[in-house]
Amino acid sequence: MALSEPRPKTAFERSVNIDLPIGDVWALMTDWSLAPEWWPRVLDVEGPIPVGPGDMLTFSYQGTPASAIVDVVDEPNRLVIRRVNGSVEATFEYRLEPNTESTTVSLNAELIATHALRAFAPLLRRALALTDRDQMDLLRQLAEGIAEPRP
Repeated sequence: MALSEPRPKTAFERSVNIDLPIGDVWALMTDWSLAPEWWPRVLDVEGPIPVGPGDMLTFSYQGTPASAIVDVVDEPNRLVIRRVNGSVEATFEYRLEPNTESTTVSLNAELIATHALRAFAPLLRRALALTDRDQMDLLRQLAEGIAEPRP
C-alpha cells in the first residue's frame, strides 16, 4: 500500500463466548448454508467446504448479488473474509480461542474507502457497525439452537 493510500480502520469489534468446542464452532462458521442465520442482510451463501485461502463466497446482500474473498484460513483459529464493492472494502477477521468447554469468538471488522468515497469512510464504518455488529450475537444464538443441552 503506498503512503498516500488510506489504511483500513476498525469499524467495530465484538466477542462472544459459545458453549461449544472450537472444532464445532469452526464447522458452524464455515457451513455456508448457515451463514444467512448470522450474517445480517445476507441470503443464499455459496462457497466451498472445506474453505481455503483465495476461495470465493457468493451471496445476496440486501437483495443485490455480492461476493467475498477468503483471505486467511487457519483452521480452527482464524478466518478472514474480505468484501469489495467498488471503492469500498470491508474485512471481517474472526478469531476463535478454545476455553475449557467453550469457545470465544472475536470479530474485528475493518473498512477502507478510496477515491471519491474516501471522505465518507467514517460514515461508512458507522454504517457497517450498525448493519453487522450483531453477527457474534446471532452466531451464539445459532450455536445455542444447535447445541444439545448439557446434563
